[in-house]
Amino acid sequence: MEAPSTQSSTFTNIAANDQARLHAGHVYNTYYYYTPSASPRPPDDKSGGTRSDEELLNSVAGSLVKQHALSRESLNSYQHLLPPRRCTHFVQRESSATAIREFFGSEEKSKRFVLWGTGGVGKTQIALDYAHSRIEASNVFWIRSDQLASFSRDYAQVLQLLGPNNNMLDQKVNDMEMLTHAYQALRNCGPVLLILDNADLLDDFLGRSTNSIDLTPFLPENADILITTRDPRFLGAVVPASNGIKVPAMEETEATELLKSSVPPHLATAADGNAVSELLDDLGNLPLAVAQAAANISELQISLSVYTKSYQNRRDRALLMQEPVQGPTRVGTFTKPQSILITWELSFEYLETNYPDSAYCLNAMSLFHWRYIPARFMLRLPRFSKMSTIGFQNVIKRLLHLSLIDDVVDVENLTEYSLHPLVHERIFEKLQQNDVALADLLDAAVNTIAAIFPFLEMEVKRSRVCTQYAIARYLIPHALHQIDVLADLDHDSKGAASLMQVVSRYFQVGNFTTMAVSISDRALDMAGKVWSSEEPPHIYAHKLHAQCMLSNADYEGAKQQSLLCLDLLESQAIQYALGKDKLLAEKLDVIGTLAESVNGLKDFAEYSAISQRRIDLSIEAGLNQRDTRVLRHNLAHSLASIGELDDAERINEELLLEVGQDIEWKAIHQNFYTVMQNLKAKITRMRHPVEVAHRQRLEIFREVFKYTIGNEGPTNLDTWKAVNNLLAELVLQESGQLLPEATDAATQMLMVTLASDIIIQGQFLETFQNFVAIVYSIPDYADAVNVQQLKHLTRKLEKLRALVQVLIEAQDLSLVDVVKPTPHGVNTYAVVFQREGRFAQAELGHRHALELLSSRQYAPDGDLEAVIHYNIMLAISWQPGRLDEAFQYREQHRQMIAKSEATYGDFGTRLSRFKTECELYEDASARLERGWTIEDSG
Repeated sequence: MEAPSTQSSTFTNIAANDQARLHAGHVYNTYYYYTPSASPRPPDDKSGGTRSDEELLNSVAGSLVKQHALSRESLNSYQHLLPPRRCTHFVQRESSATAIREFFGSEEKSKRFVLWGTGGVGKTQIALDYAHSRIEASNVFWIRSDQLASFSRDYAQVLQLLGPNNNMLDQKVNDMEMLTHAYQALRNCGPVLLILDNADLLDDFLGRSTNSIDLTPFLPENADILITTRDPRFLGAVVPASNGIKVPAMEETEATELLKSSVPPHLATAADGNAVSELLDDLGNLPLAVAQAAANISELQISLSVYTKSYQNRRDRALLMQEPVQGPTRVGTFTKPQSILITWELSFEYLETNYPDSAYCLNAMSLFHWRYIPARFMLRLPRFSKMSTIGFQNVIKRLLHLSLIDDVVDVENLTEYSLHPLVHERIFEKLQQNDVALADLLDAAVNTIAAIFPFLEMEVKRSRVCTQYAIARYLIPHALHQIDVLADLDHDSKGAASLMQVVSRYFQVGNFTTMAVSISDRALDMAGKVWSSEEPPHIYAHKLHAQCMLSNADYEGAKQQSLLCLDLLESQAIQYALGKDKLLAEKLDVIGTLAESVNGLKDFAEYSAISQRRIDLSIEAGLNQRDTRVLRHNLAHSLASIGELDDAERINEELLLEVGQDIEWKAIHQNFYTVMQNLKAKITRMRHPVEVAHRQRLEIFREVFKYTIGNEGPTNLDTWKAVNNLLAELVLQESGQLLPEATDAATQMLMVTLASDIIIQGQFLETFQNFVAIVYSIPDYADAVNVQQLKHLTRKLEKLRALVQVLIEAQDLSLVDVVKPTPHGVNTYAVVFQREGRFAQAELGHRHALELLSSRQYAPDGDLEAVIHYNIMLAISWQPGRLDEAFQYREQHRQMIAKSEATYGDFGTRLSRFKTECELYEDASARLERGWTIEDSG
């Protein structure tokens, strides 16, 4: 039976008395009947004149009522029981829509297809969009399938639509009888599409649970059937296993379109792409969550950018998602407000009532990160630790059936679970309502991670390529989530204190030193609450905090923590608990941190004394000469720092000879051998003028840099020290022949660094500051080279300094962060302003450098003072209208400036060069405006 192709379609609402009858005794949602028109136009106007709007509307309404009655009697008309058109700001989900169209567009007589996925992902809207695309080609009936009562009532309405005499809504018939009549009517009504919406409980649908009926016998064989469900088991149980798709969250482009189309323009105009992307990421691109966020933005009348920043505060999220979704065109079934906060409530309550183990498991998952939760984590929880594999699978399957979690099995047969972030957050919100249950479950979850999170040795920091580091990286999202929860709940436990200690060490090794200090500080505070000062774990917390502070270049803080730790180690209770050997090992560790701290503070005399103390302790601990090589090198370094070069050189030469003969040890500790070579070169620099033994030092620094950058890489602090030593040696010679090598080495270091995962903080930042200072001290002129070489060097320097800026930005730093707040550092910073043409800022910087140098904080430095005066003169002269003032400044400081003019060029020469450079720049700009390209230069 085919619908007349010439007929158009209109909507008419069911009559008021029908509504009252349908609603009697129930809370029932209004549906729209969809009926075909007998005529595409309103009745002819036989009056011969212009009809009023009211007359026309009355005529059209009468015609529609008549058509509605006729359609009920017509066997050739298609009937429809449908919600209204899709939501106001519906965004087409092309991949899902295409899959549905292609499936039902095949030649098979009848077909059944399943859309499954988590709540709020848009299954209903996708199905509704497809249903409306079929209204002119078949009967289309929307059947609510969340429970038997809804299914039966909608089938009763379908039966009434298919024959006016089939009204069974007000008759006392049982469900089986009514479903049978509707089934027979559907079999005989011609082409039909059934949408079974929200069929989320397969056991109810198949009659396997109490007070349910198997509904599959009442699905007509001739009908196309589209099922929306959270339960993936419908594939294989109700339809063939291949007849369906999982509906994913929206693509970012789709979610962006939905959000922007749903937010009033005046609230969206100020939003940048990052704000939108961040919010969508937090919402997991879930359509209902996006629509609800838009509804809240409209309700609160705040901008999208402000909303995004507020939403990132987890404590504000519940307040920012209160306004439900109820768009202006949503009527009928959709008059009930939809909120992402209650989308999953029925599922949670269903689990708590019927499957408490599954509800417990879901609650536990909220205490791990929402993504990639290993099944092994759950099996470590006391409730499941003795459960069989099959028993645990029965727990998990309830969560899978409701699409509350996804599971993935990787190549190593490791099963992981993931939740949608909003589901994860909602579960945690519910768990917070039960303080006792939350505390017990949190302790169990924290102990699970703390027991397997490795405590990384500092040697891992050299390359971060090892199994332990890989395990830590895998676990860190779960550990950080738990640390956040612990802070929110102000919950203390020994497991939590232990977890924070291993996590702070992870960040220390990864060089996230600011984070390491923050977490180790919290760990120390908690350790003081859960352990006494005479228990070893409390000592370990102090020691670790000192080490993290040292990595963060907080040398004074690290020193004080180390001294406190040494005092605590003198406790008799601690000495008894640790035993002699362990006590000596702990003291050696702490004294090592103390030594590095005082070295960082430039207290070289104390550094030397502590280094000797470490050697004495190591001998007391029974370490042999081979095991004390690093300690003896540190002593040599400390002696060199206080000017005792003979002793320093003697110890270092003994070590070089000793290690050179120990081939096996040298092969394992090649990096240490290069450090001793570095010290050898530095001692010769300190002992002799720059030009003496230059070639010897240069060869050493070249070899050390070659080794460290090739074997240790930029994540090793020694590599940065190596490049700084090499650059300093090359630049100090002031030889135009060596400057290209300096720019090449620095460029190589930057390129390798940009390709790495280094984080420049703490001691790395301190060393990087030295690197930047040397790079900006490389002169962009050289008297010993010809013009062609000078041009080549200038291009190299431009590239090098551009790479410095790229790395600074990649590390989310500024030039202020990487310039030391010393006279030399601030002067270097101001030179950068000069090169960028910001001469007024440069002048301010140079004057500030001069003020610092004049303070008592720094020792007098006549050479640097001369350079700063020279730079102030240049900065003044290059500002419009201030040339005479620059000459006056030169006269005031003639003696100082003359020293720098001898090195960097007299004032007149610099002015001439500046004028030439300006003219060249203007000429190049004019050529570019005329379309000139590099190729035009020949």
